[in-house]
Amino acid sequence: MAHRKLLAAFLPLALVAVSAGVDAESLGRGGRDRAAGDDVLPRLPGPPQLRAAYWGALSLAGMNEWPGARDSVVELERAVARESPVEGLAELSRAQIDVAGRLAGITHDCLPPITLLHLGAFESYREGPDTALVTHSSTVAAHLAELYAGLEGTIAARGFASSAMACMAGTLGSVASFGQARRLLERAIRLDPGSEIAGLLLGALDEREGRYGDAVDVLRPLVQAHPDAGEARIRLAVNLRRVGKAAEARGHLAECTQPRYDRWVRGVAYDELARLALDGERWLDAAAVLEEAEAALGPSQAMIVQLSYVLDRLQVPLRARRLAATLPDRVEAGSRPESDRFRYPVWPDVALASAREALRQRGQASLGALSAAIATTSSVAEQAR
Repeated sequence: MAHRKLLAAFLPLALVAVSAGVDAESLGRGGRDRAAGDDVLPRLPGPPQLRAAYWGALSLAGMNEWPGARDSVVELERAVARESPVEGLAELSRAQIDVAGRLAGITHDCLPPITLLHLGAFESYREGPDTALVTHSSTVAAHLAELYAGLEGTIAARGFASSAMACMAGTLGSVASFGQARRLLERAIRLDPGSEIAGLLLGALDEREGRYGDAVDVLRPLVQAHPDAGEARIRLAVNLRRVGKAAEARGHLAECTQPRYDRWVRGVAYDELARLALDGERWLDAAAVLEEAEAALGPSQAMIVQLSYVLDRLQVPLRARRLAATLPDRVEAGSRPESDRFRYPVWPDVALASAREALRQRGQASLGALSAAIATTSSVAEQAR
């Protein structure tokens, strides 16, 4: 009964596949690979219309119709989930992975855009969120990414697969799905131990869960491999201070004050250096750090309050009061209204956006391979009729 209900939902999408030269019957029957003699698309479990609908989405992707391709996948997966959220989605996963795998048998390079298609579907479910669809789309995307890494066997392919998993983990971590995020990040790091985005996200995840020692263990080798990764370095420094390694933390913080790092990284570094000095009641050192921060970054409300406090402890209360009295004028003149500390707890969205853009470009570069694989399979299926 469920399959009969699905046929009506899938038939419009199946027509896209038919217009591309592949009908549901040939997808189920499979053609013959002219080189190897194997089935190009052998019979899969489930109704032929389900396979044809997915084929239609891939055909749209091959024509660079990304929004339509993504919407087709989302429509297909939502229709299956409504009728059969367990068995139906499991059947759909097998069909999607098998069809993509057969296309990869023609050219491995068709897998990056197919993976990105499922990443797009995954991102569309996070606003729901629909747990079954999130799990389904992330499972299919991760499988295809790992398949590509295994077939290609190159550093670049492993890096692509690792980044794809890290980006999904980043989305899950931003909505507090920490368990799923951690599992994806651990897979990502196994694929590419030097992945900057995967290491950064895992370190940030450890922080959110209060695992400061684990964060240090993740971030220390990451900073060694990527010395200019400012966000990773500042997070390493903060967690070193949290676990009592002040001397090592101080060295990283001093490095983070350099102009080549983002402004917020420098602001947090100065704040942390001042905090270390204050904790040790080294008032002169604290005053020197805060004055250097003002000269380098301009005044902020929090910095002025801190410096006034330090000057008072140094028994120069008149200077402290004069500095505090300037706060309203400084704020009106354009000083930073908030401490850079407010940026620190934010999930690494900037790094994630950069990683997603790199994935998008990689997928775009392989659209020709996907289009060629689809054309080849359509031709073989046509000849087999």
